[in-house]
Amino acid sequence: MELLPVEVIKVTQTKINKIDHLVKSIYRLIIYRRHHLDNDLLDTYLSGIYKLIALLSVNDLYSPIFINDAAQKKEYITTLSKSFRQLNNFPNKRNEHTENFFEQELDRFLVNVTLLYEAVNKNPI
Repeated sequence: MELLPVEVIKVTQTKINKIDHLVKSIYRLIIYRRHHLDNDLLDTYLSGIYKLIALLSVNDLYSPIFINDAAQKKEYITTLSKSFRQLNNFPNKRNEHTENFFEQELDRFLVNVTLLYEAVNKNPI
């Protein structure tokens, strides 16, 4: 199987920028709290974040996905199968199904990063 070149895939840059901003904000909150809060609280945060990082890391082609309901599951399977079908027929050609798949993945990732940010930011000093 040949991978689709990264430069061929089109995604919404604003989503990437928002994810980047949230991840950096989470990092800043953790570093700040490392210097200002009790270590037990910090250990709880870091433990949760390391677990999330492990879940969200893309170490291979089969990274975990987070699906909330049956409708989202059906949409995921449909979009992924259409993307694979197009990539199988035209391996190096950009197609809307693969772009839709990556947009959906960005949306899911953005939801999870936002939830993590809210959880970390929820406990004021």
